[in-house]
Amino acid sequence: MKRILILFILVLGGFVITQSSWAQDTHLQIGKVIQKLTDEDNTVCVTMKGKKVAQYNLTYFKSIAIEHPNAYQIERIEQAIRKDASSITNREERTSGSHIAYGFYCLTPNEKGQNRYVFYTNNSLLGKSGYKVTLIYLEGKATLTELKKHFKK
Repeated sequence: MKRILILFILVLGGFVITQSSWAQDTHLQIGKVIQKLTDEDNTVCVTMKGKKVAQYNLTYFKSIAIEHPNAYQIERIEQAIRKDASSITNREERTSGSHIAYGFYCLTPNEKGQNRYVFYTNNSLLGKSGYKVTLIYLEGKATLTELKKHFKK
């Protein structure tokens, strides 16, 4: 899953689109949290769709990276993931105490039949240098197997 994050960070140099209504359309708590935290000084939010994500059989990519997150920011994200649990059909998750260190979640398909995925990592809980939290939302026809195959390259 580390490769997913690395590949998407590399792809971020592509076309960035800043306006979307995915959070309203998806009714996901993570969408609301991303919108809420986007304007904070220590965050970077990236939205991509079109050709840059089509090569991965995706139609939409949204991420927020938070450098040196405070306890409120981490709690908001973790609460949102837990609230969206009813939409999660498959998960790979690692916890540290009561906190999520890493999570890759498959959600129920959207109304267009597209697969939806959420990736979350808290570097400090994984023993990595730098204190950063990243939350990524992916949408498209890609299967979990396809995503893993793409990101192992």
